[in-house]
Amino acid sequence: MNQTYRVKMLLVRHAFSEANAARLYSGTLDVDATPEGLAQVEEYRREGVYPETQRHYSSPLRRCLQTFRAAYGPDAVLDGTIEAFHELDLGDLEGKGLSEQGNERLWNSWIADGDFARGFHVESFAHACARGAGAVRDLACGCVRGGCDSVSVVTHSAIMRSSLAGIARLTPHDWLRLQAHNGLGYVLELEVDPDAGRVDLERAVPLDPNAPADATVYPRP
Repeated sequence: MNQTYRVKMLLVRHAFSEANAARLYSGTLDVDATPEGLAQVEEYRREGVYPETQRHYSSPLRRCLQTFRAAYGPDAVLDGTIEAFHELDLGDLEGKGLSEQGNERLWNSWIADGDFARGFHVESFAHACARGAGAVRDLACGCVRGGCDSVSVVTHSAIMRSSLAGIARLTPHDWLRLQAHNGLGYVLELEVDPDAGRVDLERAVPLDPNAPADATVYPRP
């Protein structure tokens, strides 16, 4: 029988961004975090919201790199960027916005692979979940092979939720209930068999100290 290992993986959403402030979609666009957003992340750091980890990674986009520095301080070492943790590709909606009603319609169409979302050439729900779950598996196995049992990744809302949905076998409507506020996220407790490439989620605990008790994510059978 292959040996299994435990890995703690911290997924953190970037700070409030200029696109968030303007209510524009910025999946793959490289926008900055706002000064106020970074100040909030620095406050979270002072409050001890972010557990220490042995390694640190980030999406390659600026808002995530800026958030990493605010969350871990000037002396923390960034071990690299991971392309697979970039945000959902929002196709023709990049840099644009929708009304509140249109936004709700978009996400409901997206999880159902409906015509409305596909009409904007948005990366599909199935592809995002597979990409995110694959990124979690690859990183967790790489950590074990490198003698590491804790790692953090600064990433984005939709791909964080899709990573969780993929690794925990959640339904599309479970995806809608996941919370990923700016500067917060989840601590994933993983069981890893690097020889088999198998990574199982035991639970994902919200970083938000005010999250309700039922916000912890458990895998579906």
